[in-house]
This record gives sequence, C-alpha cells and structure tokens, in this order.
Amino acid sequence: MGDPVDEEKSGKVLGYFILYADEVHGEMIERWKTAKEAWAGLEALYKAKSKANLVQLKKQFNALQLLAGLPAEYNNITSIIENRTDDPTMDQVLAALILEEQKIGRQNDPLEATALMAKVKDWKADKRCNHCKEPGHFKRECPK
Repeated sequence: MGDPVDEEKSGKVLGYFILYADEVHGEMIERWKTAKEAWAGLEALYKAKSKANLVQLKKQFNALQLLAGLPAEYNNITSIIENRTDDPTMDQVLAALILEEQKIGRQNDPLEATALMAKVKDWKADKRCNHCKEPGHFKRECPK
C-alpha cells in the first residue's frame, strides 16, 4: 500500500479535477482512482484530439492554398469560401470554383477554361494514391 499522505494528496487533487471539470469530463475522471491516472487519461484524450485537429487543419490549409493562387476574377467566390461558418473541404472548394468558372463564362475559351483545371491538376500532382502509392490520383480514382 502507498504512503497515506500521498494517497490523501492524490485524493484531494482528484477531487479538484472532478470539481472543476465539466460534466462529461467529471464523469470520466471519477472512474480513475488516483490523480496520476486522471492526469494520464486526460492527457491521452487531448493528445489524440490534437492529432485529429492537425489532420483537419492540414486539409483546410490545402483547400485554402488552392484559393490563394486564383486570378482576381475569383476574388468574390474566394471571399465567400474563406468566410464560411464551417470549414470548407477540398471537394466543396472545387465544386464552388467550377460553378464560378461556368458563371464567368470561361468554358467558351479553351485557353482560359483550363486555368482552373491546371490548378487542380497541380494540386493533385503532389498527392499519392493510398491504394497503389502512385502520384496524381486518389484511391477512388485508382485504375488498379
């Protein structure tokens, strides 16, 4: 058995954790027996969330990076996409840009119409398929 003083301190700290935590975290903390277990559990929980947030931020960065390289005619749609209340996915950005391309009327001029598609192809060139590991396409487009 551990030192009674350390157990008492751990119990007090655990009590503070429960007291100051929100309802969801308080219920989770109550399951742990010591402050050390609670701290390790919370740390693991937030470390996993941090990695998930990092992946999400990277996806958002890629979508917004595409917007940054567009010509001035796309400033309106770029502002709309950047100021959405939710974070746009790459698919949402591409769909909005293709619609904007059609509105601008660039579909009739083959040289101008390829500007957006060239940007999309450049973006895809850096990506690798998760299935065959070859560059330039995604798993859903994989010919293998």
